[in-house]
Amino acid sequence: MYLGKYTVRETKAPYGMVLNDESKSVELTYAGETVEITETAAEFYNERQKAEVSLSKILGKDETFGIGNNGEILSVQFGLYAAEDLTAADGSVIPKDGLLEIANCNENGNITFKTDIPVGAKLYVKEIATDSHYILSDEKYPVTFDYAGQDTAFVEIKANGGEAIKNDILYGSVKGLKIDRETEKSIAGAVFGLFRTDTSEFTKETAVLIAESGKDGLFVFEKIPYGNWLVKELQPADGYLANEEIYPVRIGENGQTIGITVVNDRIPEIKTNA
Repeated sequence: MYLGKYTVRETKAPYGMVLNDESKSVELTYAGETVEITETAAEFYNERQKAEVSLSKILGKDETFGIGNNGEILSVQFGLYAAEDLTAADGSVIPKDGLLEIANCNENGNITFKTDIPVGAKLYVKEIATDSHYILSDEKYPVTFDYAGQDTAFVEIKANGGEAIKNDILYGSVKGLKIDRETEKSIAGAVFGLFRTDTSEFTKETAVLIAESGKDGLFVFEKIPYGNWLVKELQPADGYLANEEIYPVRIGENGQTIGITVVNDRIPEIKTNA
């Protein structure tokens, strides 16, 4: 190179780094007849490419039971995990399946992890908590921080390909059997209601669900969400006295079926002397 002034620019950044577009001026000057080669220097600093992992979450809704519109989404938590051994900037190693961060859903169902992850990191997100009315998923959603090139400073990584991750409501059922107390034969035509535990007046209007016993004496309440509920007879079958007993039931697992047996006494016959 000839003596003189020059402008130095970076044209290729190291792998994992962002190109520094700053220009610096340098000058090569005469250093004397005894100096065969003169030199100058310019220093450039490269920022490491950064990434952010996010996801979107939606919850199933049940209008009958009023589930899904009461802030349940705020109970959802996801963890960010290492899918393989991960070396941190300080040289420490985070083992495979090591938890990096826990984050909560906001009211819109969005989660953003703030952990500063290195280029090339292979990770996954997994649900670790949800509202009690929903099934906790054990599915792992892989995410990878691939280098996006020297011209990109920030990379957005969306779990599940950007598609919202859905939680289904935990449902169980109650299967009841209606029988005659003396004969133990099935009774058809009795009407029952499923009620919330704070119900004080048991009517068809206050019942969440209503069912009627069939010829086999069976009555079923299906798709009952997690929690405690009450079952009560609302109307006895013809020829029977009402059963005033209240039957508490609890749904604690998805697919659970609770069985109850309800007995009725016949209306006594009034005998007359001719």
